Amino acid sequence: ILAQLRGTLFFRLLHVAMRVAAAVVAIAILADLFGWADLAGMLGGGVDRAGYLGFFVFVLLKVFHSLVTFALVLWPLRLLRAISEHRMLVRRRLERVLSVIAVGLWATLLLGQLGLLGPAQVAVGRMLRAGVSVGALSVSVGDVMAFALTVWLSFLLARLVDFVLQEDVFTRVRTGRGVPYAISGLVRYTLIFLGLLVGLSAAGVELSKLTVIVGGLGVGIGFGLQNVVNNFVSGLILLFERPIQVGDSVQLPDVWGKIKRIGIRTSVIRSFDGAEVIVPNGMLISDKVTNWTLSDTRRRIELDVGVDYGTPAQRVIDLLIGVAKANPGVMKDPEPNAYFVNFGDNALLFKLRVWVELTDRGYSTLSELAVAVQEALQQAGIGVPFPQRDLHLVSVSPNAALDLGNATQPLPPNATSASDEGS
Repeated sequence: ILAQLRGTLFFRLLHVAMRVAAAVVAIAILADLFGWADLAGMLGGGVDRAGYLGFFVFVLLKVFHSLVTFALVLWPLRLLRAISEHRMLVRRRLERVLSVIAVGLWATLLLGQLGLLGPAQVAVGRMLRAGVSVGALSVSVGDVMAFALTVWLSFLLARLVDFVLQEDVFTRVRTGRGVPYAISGLVRYTLIFLGLLVGLSAAGVELSKLTVIVGGLGVGIGFGLQNVVNNFVSGLILLFERPIQVGDSVQLPDVWGKIKRIGIRTSVIRSFDGAEVIVPNGMLISDKVTNWTLSDTRRRIELDVGVDYGTPAQRVIDLLIGVAKANPGVMKDPEPNAYFVNFGDNALLFKLRVWVELTDRGYSTLSELAVAVQEALQQAGIGVPFPQRDLHLVSVSPNAALDLGNATQPLPPNATSASDEGS
């Protein structure tokens, strides 16, 4: 049992309680030695009661832990994917909640046994009612705690609902591309917004008076929050219209990568260099964005090839198509195609067009095709020409003209040129 509890909240609190109990017992012994029998009896009796109550609460906690473990394997909970796939996670979270409840129960029972429950309730009530007042505005500690607790619970509820939707609803219902992310995002933001309203109401703020806040917000928008509102509305458009989804490969003027997250104000794009770029949602709506994976993940790549004049064009086309079909990264449908494009200055120009399935494999497949085409051309005895240029000399020195004239004459056997003799 101790091995299971080690590192948990209850185990840490147990260590603290044992140290406090040891200190209280030491004080009780000193009080008895100095003749303060009543104080020693009260402290010793308090430690005994705390120990008995702690043992009782601990046994009760272990019983509830066992009930939770047993309930998670029963029908209908075992049919839920959120529990069957994450049973240990759900179990740890529920045991943590039960541990917090057990500590609160132990403290309440101990205060009741010591006769301090009533004074403690009075002291807590006074603390919660303490606050400040500025004009007609009055804020107490209880109002702040109620607002914070309500908003915190709304965030927890939003995470729980999102978890259930992702694990049990969207895995069982066939939806369109990007619909699950849009629905979960909308539900999450709605629950948080409702939690904010409930928190304001719990804090004693009349919702009818929020019109003043809305008016002030409108003035703020007019002065400097246009971009914030624009990005907020753009985020809603991205969620509903779904032109871009998480996992899409997109290209902007300054960044190219995959969408990692679409937030309510900004989105995160992980570039192919490994950097995470935060992009305002307004840029994704108003600017030109190339989505390489909007409808499918196919992509066409092209390879330009030049060969010597005099090479049969159809032979080169057949060779290029054969190389493309032999590459496993090239799709069979659509089939690869090769074209005789033009008569270039120094070569016959051809173009090879193929389709690949994954955009991440585009450049590697293009490199593999280039290497394979080079090897195939060498094996077929087809040359790849070098650029050729005609040089017209306006004026040359006599020695250079003599050297050029000698260079145009064929050398006799066993003869050397002037440059060879100089060397």
